[in-house]
Amino acid sequence: MINESISFDENTDFEEDLIDYCIKNKVRTGFNTEIGSKSKYIYIPLSINTKIYGLIIIEVNNEPIDSFDNSLLLSITGECALALESL
Repeated sequence: MINESISFDENTDFEEDLIDYCIKNKVRTGFNTEIGSKSKYIYIPLSINTKIYGLIIIEVNNEPIDSFDNSLLLSITGECALALESL
């Protein structure tokens, strides 16, 4: 798994499935998405084209991220992926 120190509540299998889906399909999963909307976490892959460099997990506790913060988050994750690609 990505990080064995991550501990989830009683929904561990559900959350692990979301992580796996996020990594395999390189799409955002979790809270407020089509895949795993009941989660209290958002999973964002750090990927460029076909390569995945990592995964960002944000605990949102059922609080939607506003559009400004979402845009900022997507910009930062995109820049992180570009920086990792150039290593």
